[in-house]
Amino acid sequence: QDSPRTESAGERARMEAEQESQFIPDVLAKVRRQNECSEQCKGKQVNFLIGNTGAGKSTTMNLICDRRIEHQQVRIEGSEGSEYFEERLVVENPLQGCEIGHEGDSQTEFLQMHEYDGCIFCDTPGFDDTSGIVLDVANAIAIGSAMRSCESVRFILVIQESIMLDRGGHLADLLQILKRFLRDVEGSVQSIMALFTKSSTLSTPVKIITQLEKLGRSEQFKPLLPILN
Repeated sequence: QDSPRTESAGERARMEAEQESQFIPDVLAKVRRQNECSEQCKGKQVNFLIGNTGAGKSTTMNLICDRRIEHQQVRIEGSEGSEYFEERLVVENPLQGCEIGHEGDSQTEFLQMHEYDGCIFCDTPGFDDTSGIVLDVANAIAIGSAMRSCESVRFILVIQESIMLDRGGHLADLLQILKRFLRDVEGSVQSIMALFTKSSTLSTPVKIITQLEKLGRSEQFKPLLPILN
């Protein structure tokens, strides 16, 4: 008779095998749901907002499209019937699919295209998404497919200032992801714009540039210098 420990190990192995067998079908199912955006991008000039979950891409999209955004004191229900107030950004009539999240979870599950003042913008789900690796892989495939269908592409990198901490590891990961979408890194630099969000009150453009220059001298950023510069 197997010991409980052996049974537990066998159960874990069975569950892992089931998850692996379902991985590709799950990815393909999510990619198919994104095909509509690829069709909308076909033959157009599109600006893609790229960034990690929580960086503020959906907030930026609403700002670009002239939605009214303001700080409001919002009542939050706590545990055991308690409540407190928290200052949050609130969007009046937010763009469809571009609602703002407040709990650290991604609110953008699929590519969302919106047109404003003759320009087309595409809000993308966050990388390092809180919904798991299946959605990360599906989103990477969908974004690549949408970009290939465009006439031309520009990137708006939405970067939360705090990811430059910890020796810039999270920023390096984001730039590596962007690099995978670029056939010619050096030739694409003029098509990339960086937008820094959630900066501290003590932060200034000069301090951000100084931090980027410091990161650029580290080994992990050397392959990324064409983008970083």
